[in-house]
Amino acid sequence: MAGGSARPALTARLWGPLYMVGMAGLLYAFLSGWIYDDPFITMRYALNLSSGQGMVYNPGEHTLSTTSPLLVLALAPAGLLGANIPQAAIGIGCLALAVGGLLAWEICRLLDAPWAGFAALLLYPSLSLVTWTVSSEMPLYLALALAGLYAWLRGWYFRAGLLVGLGGLARGDGLVLAGLLVVAHAVSGREEGAPHARYRDFLVRFGAGFAAVVLPWLLFSSLYFGSPLPATLAVKQAQGRLAGAESYLAGLADLLAALARHPAYWAAGIFFLLGLFAARRHRIWLLIFAWPVAVALVYVLFGVPSAFWYYASLAPGLVLGVGLGLEWLVGRLSGAGQPYFRGLAFGGYALFLAGALWTQVAGLAWQRQNPDQRIELYRDIGSWFSENTPEQAGIALLEVGMIGYYAHPRPMFDFTGLLHPQVADNLSPDFGYADAAVWVAERFQPDYLVLRQGRYRDLLQGYAADRCALVKIFRADLYAQAGDTLVYVCE
Repeated sequence: MAGGSARPALTARLWGPLYMVGMAGLLYAFLSGWIYDDPFITMRYALNLSSGQGMVYNPGEHTLSTTSPLLVLALAPAGLLGANIPQAAIGIGCLALAVGGLLAWEICRLLDAPWAGFAALLLYPSLSLVTWTVSSEMPLYLALALAGLYAWLRGWYFRAGLLVGLGGLARGDGLVLAGLLVVAHAVSGREEGAPHARYRDFLVRFGAGFAAVVLPWLLFSSLYFGSPLPATLAVKQAQGRLAGAESYLAGLADLLAALARHPAYWAAGIFFLLGLFAARRHRIWLLIFAWPVAVALVYVLFGVPSAFWYYASLAPGLVLGVGLGLEWLVGRLSGAGQPYFRGLAFGGYALFLAGALWTQVAGLAWQRQNPDQRIELYRDIGSWFSENTPEQAGIALLEVGMIGYYAHPRPMFDFTGLLHPQVADNLSPDFGYADAAVWVAERFQPDYLVLRQGRYRDLLQGYAADRCALVKIFRADLYAQAGDTLVYVCE
């Protein structure tokens, strides 16, 4: 470990805060319009909390349907101040990406790999794997995890436990890093011949910091929600069992195939393999690589289906691996003793960084120009409910995030079980969303149904045939969608 390093503290440098503010501002300029549906579930929790309704999605229903209690708490002050909560979420994400880049730099500096650190400083915040998730909790979770890793390397074990625990509250995936650090500390201590008392001291201090964050949440969530586990886990597992669901590994293969179409990522793959080779002699680098692998393994073991935001957890390991490969190559060539090789090393390093950064900035520009086409549609649907229906009107639909946020505080009933876990209990290869829609309608008898045209024939021909009437059509051609979205009012 690098706990004894005498390097200056992160906050002692003026350029660090300047980098964070500047990088966050640049990212926000590109990503202020980039948002997707799922994070709006967390945003509605924040909206209810800030308005005095409690930490709930539907007022009066104590179900934990958000994957990020910490982001709820971070966004609630924006609601109290009357600020735009979705924009606050994007802003937090952009700042977290900048902080993550700076922490990756600091980690590399502690591990005597400054060239790897400089690469991470530029490439991590702009990597598409994480910028795609900017309105969600993923950037915050990764920044806290990197901060915990940095504190562990410095020997600040109480702070490390505190930060890793906060990362776990930002997203449950963060708890994987806690286990890895406990194992890694035991292994490194054994190799260094450290006495058992030192390991016990680490466990006490790290455990105290971790418990200071996690135990209060476990107590609160058990009493308030009945369980500290979010309903989303069971829902995602149920979705993974549906016919046609893509597995996590299949989605990862598709992602790698998409990245392979860009020459810069071919070069990055080569440097990443060099980084793996170089890590053989540095056990702490193996920990950095083991972290995303362990998170991916958890997704596979739990049977979670593919979703683009799940792969953001791979970003720190990928970027640091590429950086270590660059570090190794620069070191080998510049140490050859010939000016020619030294110039070749630094020229190749600069050329790769320029090409990779160009590719990633182009990706940011694409995100800026191609926001999710559903944003305008879902915002208009939610706003229509807000303007034309009573606040107590119940609404049943498939995707509950953005529509539910803009229709707040109307009770929502989704066909996946995110808000009412008993729905997910029924999902199976023989019981899909169309069947769940019938079940939800019969069980909860909502006042309104929001349906995509042509997808819910059994619901419309059965339950809704005599008691529901079409009241609003959101035409597909106005929103670049494949089919009209229909709103039915039911007696």
